[in-house]
Amino acid sequence: MAKGLVNREIASVLGISPATVKRHVSMVIDALGVTNRTEAVAALHELGVQSRESQTRPEHRVEGFGERPAIAVLPFDNLSDDPGQDYFADGLVEDLTTGLAALRWFPVIARNTCFVYKGRNVDVAQTSRELGARYVVEGSTRREGSRVRIQVQLIDGASGQHVFAERYDRELTDVFALQDEVVERIVMALQPALFRIEGVRATRRPARELDAWECVQRGILLGWDRTKQALVESRRLFQRAADLDPSFAAPQTCLSGTHIAELTLGFSDSPAENAAAALRHAERAVQLDDLDAAAQFALSGALFLHRRLAEAEAAAQRTIDLDPSFARAYWGLAFTRRTPDQADDAAALLEKAIRLSPHDPLMPEFRSFLASAHFVAGRDAEALAEAGRALVLHRESPFAQGLAAAAAAFLGRDDEARRALATLLEIDPHHRPDVLRLFHPDPLIDRYVEGLRRAGFDG
Repeated sequence: MAKGLVNREIASVLGISPATVKRHVSMVIDALGVTNRTEAVAALHELGVQSRESQTRPEHRVEGFGERPAIAVLPFDNLSDDPGQDYFADGLVEDLTTGLAALRWFPVIARNTCFVYKGRNVDVAQTSRELGARYVVEGSTRREGSRVRIQVQLIDGASGQHVFAERYDRELTDVFALQDEVVERIVMALQPALFRIEGVRATRRPARELDAWECVQRGILLGWDRTKQALVESRRLFQRAADLDPSFAAPQTCLSGTHIAELTLGFSDSPAENAAAALRHAERAVQLDDLDAAAQFALSGALFLHRRLAEAEAAAQRTIDLDPSFARAYWGLAFTRRTPDQADDAAALLEKAIRLSPHDPLMPEFRSFLASAHFVAGRDAEALAEAGRALVLHRESPFAQGLAAAAAAFLGRDDEARRALATLLEIDPHHRPDVLRLFHPDPLIDRYVEGLRRAGFDG
């Protein structure tokens, strides 16, 4: 509130629903004894609850990356009594640096450069300036017997604000397996934290002053609203970013994503045009940076729309090869496998995506696709449960509502099926199952149509 964000933007930043934000805003207003949010913000400022980022800050830039903020992973402290355990802390830092480097949108300072800080008392703000890194990752390891505790913090070097902090307690049996697991979880947790804070930072800049990076971040934050208006505005921002920096792959990746989202959310007036635009922008993104996992992921989705299934699966696998921590890649790989004979494989991939990124903004899609994997296999009770979880996160999802109606119909729960169908038609009065064939396998949609028919659908 003190930063001037509206409820929808706060919801996107915190990964919660706008209704939850509204409830907490009301509680803040009551607690401060004021009558509206404008008075609340004034009161908060009087109490000193101000963003440190509003103060004058030094610029943190790495040559060759424009305005994109860099990340530095500092040597982790070994808090064990045994100095010989340094190898474990150093190995974590090396693997974490490599894992974060897969986030091609954020430059990562080389490990050898950061290693000079090993054993030193570090002033994060000073180190941030010296390395040219806006974000600093620091942490520690402590081993006692067969147990190890790993603590990690992500800090905004300019403001000193903690963006992310987490602790991992594990049994130390296989060192390499443990490092792989922890690094995977840390990288996956850091991704949304970085994008959220960058999105918030961009919202505080006047629109006319936004650079390419800030246009992308603002567009991403806006896009999570999942409305047609938000999609149009985010596409405008991505196009502006592409115009400002034609060599930057991210705007092209995001432009492709808006066309795919327009189809999946049921907003498309011309599916063929959306599919063509999605592929055009994705291919351009890969041309600009073929090592960008996000670009390969966009290409996979766009190829699927064109029924180039083998190529789509290859691009999804390429995404995982580039960044094994990229949860959405497993979602993408599951696209083509939601058939009766591969449903178990698809479900396993989707469960891994959920496990890797439990707070991912695309969680409604992860859940609805998991529901569809169960549904095509005839596991209607599981499908209905997963569709319900998707709808808790995003009630306006036509596909999740349709799955709920179809699964309930197959289970003989006719009243529930009719209620779900009625809600579906409120959300999408002109629901067209044939359009769903663009991004769902035919056996799945054939069963989906039959389920809707049993629920009373005559479209």
